[in-house]
Amino acid sequence: MKILKKYAWYGVAVVASLAVALSLLLVGPADRADALASSNNLETAISLDTNVATGSSTFTTLPPITIVCDMADINPGVANGTTGITLTLSAGWTFSGGVAPFLVFDPWGAADADAFAAIASPTSITYATLVACGQFDVVTITGVQVKPLTVGSASGTITADIATADVTVARLTAVAGVLATKVRVETAADGSGTVVGSQTVAAGATVTGYAISRTAADVFVANVAGTWSLTSKAGGVADGDLVPAGDAKSAIFTGHLAGTGIIHVTSGALTPGDSGTLTVTVPTPTAVPTAVPTPALNTASSPPPPASTPTPAPAVPAGPTAPTATPLAGAAGGVPGSTTGTGSGGGAPAQAPAPAATGNAGTDGVTSPAAVWLLGIATVGLVLAGRRLVSRWSAR
Repeated sequence: MKILKKYAWYGVAVVASLAVALSLLLVGPADRADALASSNNLETAISLDTNVATGSSTFTTLPPITIVCDMADINPGVANGTTGITLTLSAGWTFSGGVAPFLVFDPWGAADADAFAAIASPTSITYATLVACGQFDVVTITGVQVKPLTVGSASGTITADIATADVTVARLTAVAGVLATKVRVETAADGSGTVVGSQTVAAGATVTGYAISRTAADVFVANVAGTWSLTSKAGGVADGDLVPAGDAKSAIFTGHLAGTGIIHVTSGALTPGDSGTLTVTVPTPTAVPTAVPTPALNTASSPPPPASTPTPAPAVPAGPTAPTATPLAGAAGGVPGSTTGTGSGGGAPAQAPAPAATGNAGTDGVTSPAAVWLLGIATVGLVLAGRRLVSRWSAR
């Protein structure tokens, strides 16, 4: 019994603890009623030059607004502070003239057919919802458009009136002057040009780009300083082909080697800009022929080569001239065999005198008198020499 009594108290303690824990789960913590939805609460800069008083028709579209619910922060029903959602805009600003935004429940990811938005007044947009926003559910509101009423409008906010309390969901910062939203690579410094488009750049040629800031509606603001670079490089295009100016408001691209690239520029928080693709081309060198071909002869139309002229034989020195034979006077009728015949009668007609013989003796069969004379002297000499030889031989 003592043991039972001793451990019975432990059982009572356990039961009591379980009861307290269960009550906390059912009722919730004491500060549960103070739990609020949260929002991304983004800040957007808006130019005062778009104010209503100057007749501007430009509205600024805000980034998407998100609300993360905590339990039943948004209850089904019309927007009345307890159910639905009411967006309230600060004084000096207006929703009127803009487009009514739409509401999306996550995780469905599409416009909810049970949410209806309407611009109820210049400073309020209401949503009638038929779906509750449970804990950790996300409501996304897109397409909210605002503009300042005057050039003196102060910065403001947008709040969401839901079941638990008002939650600031967006901040509006008024900026004097025209507000640029982007920078582009353009062809002229005064804003009169266009974006540098895709083009072919010959080796040695240049392309100049200017950093031009513009509004969301593409209104020219200024030629601003930027940070320049080449992107999507291919082939022989290198970073050194792009040289920024000293004030960084422009840059010059020079083609060197074959390839492609894109000029890229950034400037502060402005949306960066790019040129079109620049394609550098290098001319192909002309090949030099190593040999000159010999043209073929057209034998059909070419004249025949001239006939070769024979080389004359060298002249042979002339020998002693043979004496001319003296014609014999013939009797009547002439003497047969004579070289010249005269007279009349029945003899053969006279022949023309033979031409004088030329050349050395024996050349043409005619013996000259000089040859005969020399031959006679040689014969006499031989005879005398022979007799002398015989007489000496006899003396022995």
